Amino acid sequence: MSQKSRVLTANQIEVVRWLTTPQKSRQPKIEAELAKEMGTRPATISKCRKKLDLDNHASEMVRQKLYRHLPEVYEVLVERFNLVPAHRETGLPPHTYLAGARVARPSDSPRPYASSPSTFPATRS
Repeated sequence: MSQKSRVLTANQIEVVRWLTTPQKSRQPKIEAELAKEMGTRPATISKCRKKLDLDNHASEMVRQKLYRHLPEVYEVLVERFNLVPAHRETGLPPHTYLAGARVARPSDSPRPYASSPSTFPATRS
């Protein structure tokens, strides 16, 4: 069985949950305390993180969660900090603008707002 298709144990899932929590909000605050709560040694958690690549797994989970909410995040930035009011004049959704420059959504994502390919200029070569 490859590591990508491996099913994580309850403790491994708990480590991933802990890693995906912002540091200021983590309970317990440090890995050694987490190990103590789980009834294991900190070295065991460190080895598991490396062997199973739990840090990358946690990063990917956070990235996917953020990506699902990216249009809303951009909308809040635009409205809260009045970063780029240009989207109001053009009618384009606010996530297509960031700091005054148009930003294309990744090509592998659905683009419900695009009326033509020119709406989202290519950013990759």
